[in-house]
Amino acid sequence: MGLFSSLWTPETATKTGLTLAAAGAASLALRAAGLAGAGGAGGDAAISTGERQLLRQFFGQGVKGAEQRAANFEIPEGLGRQTLEKYAQVARSAIEKGIDKTGVQAARLKLIERALEHLDQ
Repeated sequence: MGLFSSLWTPETATKTGLTLAAAGAASLALRAAGLAGAGGAGGDAAISTGERQLLRQFFGQGVKGAEQRAANFEIPEGLGRQTLEKYAQVARSAIEKGIDKTGVQAARLKLIERALEHLDQ
């Protein structure tokens, strides 16, 4: 599975008809949102492999990972505003489309907002 597999939810797979068995399923979601890395349609908005690794480190896995990060809040070195804002687009899109059934994207969006506030200080 790809680096972003922990960010791909069963709800997303159900809504789109894609499963984790599909090559780079999470990357396909990002490409559809115009935020994929090399070759994606997002251009400057692309989320690189390195950014994905930092996001995965920041979020952990699922709602539990977000809760653990909130309790032990720290921003991984190298994870910056631009990457956080790009992923916020992904999270908001999932929420707006009603595919965030478990609340993982909402939890991640709260972490992003907290991180952005911290970066503003």
